[in-house]
Amino acid sequence: MKATIRIQFVPRERDEELLEWIYLRVAGWRWIDIARIAGKRGGHIQMACEGVRRADREEGGEDVEGAYW
Repeated sequence: MKATIRIQFVPRERDEELLEWIYLRVAGWRWIDIARIAGKRGGHIQMACEGVRRADREEGGEDVEGAYW
């Protein structure tokens, strides 16, 4: 089975927003508190950040659990 990679254009502002959420999470903020200041649902914030962690683990081949989460 041939693996495919789905590429989706994401504006730079979206990247910056996601990096801010990760920064706040690393600083000890709860998902719900990040969501409140971002004007989003807590589940949205968590799913986006967990997606980055999953991609880091799968694409980087390293254990990122304790790295910056």
